[in-house]
Amino acid sequence: MQKQIEKRIQTFVEGLGGITRSEMMNGTLYIKLDKESDCDFIHTELRDYYREYINPEGGVNMNLSLIHISEPTRPERI
Repeated sequence: MQKQIEKRIQTFVEGLGGITRSEMMNGTLYIKLDKESDCDFIHTELRDYYREYINPEGGVNMNLSLIHISEPTRPERI
């Protein structure tokens, strides 16, 4: 079940645009944004999607973390 939720969330986030790369690993969504200023927008959209389609009681701590990655924070390719 967790893997299905992770896939749905990753697909949703990639559909938002403005994301260069994304990877879901161990329940954490790692993304690289085109613009850092989009981080709040992506987080809000993800939280709203989670509440509407996955768990209406989901909040900021959704058991999935949104992490913005800037180079060279993660040197290996995603």
